[in-house]
Amino acid sequence: TIHPDARPGEFTEELWMYDTAEFFVADAAGKQYMEFNLCPNGAWWACAFSAPRVRDASAGIPVGVLTTGTVTPQGWSCSARVPLAYLRSLDIDINNCRLAATCILNSPDYQFCTTSDDQSGEPDFHRPGSWALARLV
Repeated sequence: TIHPDARPGEFTEELWMYDTAEFFVADAAGKQYMEFNLCPNGAWWACAFSAPRVRDASAGIPVGVLTTGTVTPQGWSCSARVPLAYLRSLDIDINNCRLAATCILNSPDYQFCTTSDDQSGEPDFHRPGSWALARLV
């Protein structure tokens, strides 16, 4: 299901309440990170965090994001381009960072998927210390 206010290519709050793909990128220490949500139709939301679930209000919303989304009877796919300057402004070095890919499917009977190593307890994607070390090229 798609968020009722989601418009292709536009910033939209609370996408995670419906089907969404997400990715998280953190600094190598797993402290400062960005969450990016992408709706099946290409609507998006992003937020910077200075610690798990602590929003970094000074970071603002990234400018220059480009997204796509395609929904068919067989499924959906989406993609996003986030300017590297935004990650640099968060002191995230793409040559030495942490990365997690996640998704929320089948709302309202949620199915949660994550690449995070820590899957204990209730679903919580905000565990940057458990995300894989990565080098984005």
